[in-house]
Amino acid sequence: MSKKLNKNIPTPFGNGVIIEFLKSEKKTEGGLIIPDSVEPLIKRALIIAKGVDTKTVQVGETWLVNKNTPQPLPIDDKEYFILAEEGLLCTAP
Repeated sequence: MSKKLNKNIPTPFGNGVIIEFLKSEKKTEGGLIIPDSVEPLIKRALIIAKGVDTKTVQVGETWLVNKNTPQPLPIDDKEYFILAEEGLLCTAP
């Protein structure tokens, strides 16, 4: 059975997952501002919805994802992303 956090989110097909990138801290503890150009390639993402064939991921979990892998999926003026379950790297703390 497919699961999702938001009823406006479509159900991904097969082993697809819909994610939302979590905001990273733009300032260091010392007060230095980190520009977007040095933003890490690996980002934390929240699983918003999953397809019926996903095996290891659960809705609401946080995973690490290569920020260049997923495809944009704008819904209700918010930017979500869709990718295959295999595109997830590992669970995030």
